[in-house]
Amino acid sequence: MFAKNIHIGCSSFYIAKRKNAFYPENILSAKWFAFYCMHFNSFKINAFYKFSTLLILTIWCKKSPDGFIHCVKAPKLTKYVKKLVYCKPKIGEFFSFCRHGMNDKLGSILFQFPPSFLYSAIKLDLIIEAIRLHGILKMFYSKYSRIDLIKLHDLTDKNLFAKVFIFVNITASKAGVLNAQELKILFKS
Repeated sequence: MFAKNIHIGCSSFYIAKRKNAFYPENILSAKWFAFYCMHFNSFKINAFYKFSTLLILTIWCKKSPDGFIHCVKAPKLTKYVKKLVYCKPKIGEFFSFCRHGMNDKLGSILFQFPPSFLYSAIKLDLIIEAIRLHGILKMFYSKYSRIDLIKLHDLTDKNLFAKVFIFVNITASKAGVLNAQELKILFKS
C-alpha cells in the first residue's frame, strides 16, 4: 500500500464535509476512523489544546490496525506559552505518555511554534520533525495543486530521510482528504 518510510494521513478524520467526498453515505460516523485506516497509514493526534493522557493514547493505539503509525502534536503549553523554557518535566511526561501509550505505533511528535519562536540547535534537539500542510491560498481550506504535490513527492522520495510523515492539515474542507489520497497515489508509483 505504501513505501515503508512514507506515512500519509490527515490532521483529522472526523470532518462532516468529507461525507460523500471520502466517507460513503451509508457509513455511520462512529465507523469513520476504521474506514480512514483502510485508506491511510497514519494519523495526527492533536494534543495541542489538551494534554493527552496515557489512557487516551492507548485507546488510539488499540483502535488503529497493525502497521499504522501515529504522530502526536505536542501540547500548546510547552511551545506557545513557555516556548520550551522550564518545560523539561512536562515534555518528559508527554514523551513518556507517547512512548508507552503508542508503543510501536508512535511515528513522531510534532512541535508547532509561533512565528516569534527563534531557532537554536538546543531547541532543535527537542523537536522531532514532521511535514505539515495547511493549504496555500486560504489556510485550512485550499487544495494543493498536483504540481505542488509532485514537488513534495520528489523532495521526500529521494531516500534522504529515514521516515517521512506528511499530514495534510486542511480541515475546513474536503480538500485535505483529497490531497492525501492524491499523495498516496503518487507514492505508490
